[in-house]
Amino acid sequence: MKTVKYFDNVNDAAVALSFLESEGIEAVILNENLSSVTPIAFANPSMRPYLAVCDEDYARAAELLGVAAEEDVRVCPHCGSAKVRYGITNRKSGRKRAIKLMFVVLSLVGGGALGNVTACRYCGDCNKEF
Repeated sequence: MKTVKYFDNVNDAAVALSFLESEGIEAVILNENLSSVTPIAFANPSMRPYLAVCDEDYARAAELLGVAAEEDVRVCPHCGSAKVRYGITNRKSGRKRAIKLMFVVLSLVGGGALGNVTACRYCGDCNKEF
């Protein structure tokens, strides 16, 4: 089995699963319960829910879901830099970062989920999110 795509929440993964199944591709959602048990799961990409398919269905599933090639994810689409980072936001975003961190702390204290805080990729050179 190959991982096709990671998701920020289980609902998005379920929609993608239904879409792939409607196209005749068998898929499965893994880590679907881990993200609700561990609210800080978005910090580690391997803890987020993800969709996996058989090796022979990978190319078609990736095409249907619009997954970029691995080489594209490792380079910034804005400036071409290889300093691609993953997190809740870039370090220079100020207020936006503070608000997201506040939601993280409140969810940890209150035991809730982080449905409104999503992770993103950003460039270490130009600081643009993508």
